[in-house]
Amino acid sequence: DAISGMFVTSLEQARGLLVLTRSQMTDVLAVAGMTPGARINESLGLEICRRAGAAALLVPSVRKDGERYDITLDAVEPLRGGRLFTATAVAVGKRQLPAAIDTLSQRVRARLDRSPESARAIVRPLAEITTASLGAYHHYDQAERRIDRLEMQEARAALESAVALDSTFGLAHARLAY
Repeated sequence: DAISGMFVTSLEQARGLLVLTRSQMTDVLAVAGMTPGARINESLGLEICRRAGAAALLVPSVRKDGERYDITLDAVEPLRGGRLFTATAVAVGKRQLPAAIDTLSQRVRARLDRSPESARAIVRPLAEITTASLGAYHHYDQAERRIDRLEMQEARAALESAVALDSTFGLAHARLAY
């Protein structure tokens, strides 16, 4: 979940792409009279994409082998369900995960962004705009889910845990202030 959240944050920098956050996906489901479970799987994600008119559903998977993380991202066409493309990246150790996500984000922008200038635009590294700590981001992601469910005390505790792991995590500080 944290890696998916980091990927969304990285992709949101692309001006030519509209990226649906988990909260926005939940809103699409609510309008349709549906409620998501703890996870949004591929079939539910495709349904959300169809309803939102999205060009692609991005389905990440992570395989860990020792300290090596192989990250694969499949882009699926919502109407027919066929694969548009697959992008991969490798991180050796958790500290390299943000850089691997940046690499995947650039590859996705190059494939999906209709504006060549926007796809090539310089974006800030993920670790710079969020955190290099996967643990801190995990707590932040959990807080976002709690906020969506209006569980504010639990969200506060998760954000405090994120800030305890990385005191420079600006997004966590901003949400805590919220």
